Amino acid sequence: MRLRFPPEGVLPSLIIWTAAVLVGEVVWLSLLYPLAPASILAWAATLFLPVPIGAYVYFVVRAIFWLSPQPPAPLWRQLFATVLAVSVGVLTFLLIAFAERQLSGQFQYGVLRSH
Repeated sequence: MRLRFPPEGVLPSLIIWTAAVLVGEVVWLSLLYPLAPASILAWAATLFLPVPIGAYVYFVVRAIFWLSPQPPAPLWRQLFATVLAVSVGVLTFLLIAFAERQLSGQFQYGVLRSH
């Protein structure tokens, strides 16, 4: 069995996506700065909450690009694209509200310290 290498365009795109995810996580954690997770569950929720949001944003952008050359009137395409874009905000709000309600006691104010 021969070892096959991936196509040349795969590795650079993988590096770019990995860097984008890491930058996104750093930005996400910096937005929560005064709050520090106090438990493993809070850390996991903090680190993994942006993943479904990012995936949904990706799929909505793909759907909007797919919708753009379709035959309905331009007004309908703009309406569908707007509804999809607003749904991203609604999903983000619902996920954050759910996490805030479930994990409200598992965060503390202050600087991260090791004990």
